[in-house]
Amino acid sequence: MMVNTKHDTTSYENCSCQREIYDGNALYDAYLRAKSGSDWKPQVQRYEMTYLLDLSKMQRELKEHTYEFQPSTNFVINERGKTRPITGEQIRDRIAKHSLCDEVLTPAIKDHSSMIMAQARKVKELTFTRRRLEAHLHRFFRENQSNDGYILLMDFQNTMTTFDMTNSWSCLKSTLMTIQHSGSWKRL
Repeated sequence: MMVNTKHDTTSYENCSCQREIYDGNALYDAYLRAKSGSDWKPQVQRYEMTYLLDLSKMQRELKEHTYEFQPSTNFVINERGKTRPITGEQIRDRIAKHSLCDEVLTPAIKDHSSMIMAQARKVKELTFTRRRLEAHLHRFFRENQSNDGYILLMDFQNTMTTFDMTNSWSCLKSTLMTIQHSGSWKRL
């Protein structure tokens, strides 16, 4: 699906509620999300001591397109008889990626994502399912002016593990290409 970004008033450029990836408030919000659940880690605690200075530096680097990702931390963990290689990103890189996803990518693909991808969104399974069922019931009533009908409810377990992602990836790719051609991409 292509978006006419020159005349589309809902596009990223014309939406006043969206911020730039390097906006100070966006970086602070991304910092809070990046550190949640890992406050106890020493590298996060060290970062917290000077986070305002580093967010300011990161803001300048992102604005000037000079930001570079730091090397990740790699180690192997043995738990319950299983050996797993772990790759951990630096807190600084997690902040940049949170800001990118929250301020540019998610708003750009939100309207183009299919309902099947709802498990990946913030609204999770049961609440989402109830809302979709209610929406379908309202639509049925509007179209038929009656409650006479049948409901087929199914429980799909492990749906995402067997789901063919080809169509979703092509939709995402075309949306990202639209962003790139519209000029929004250059802000990154």
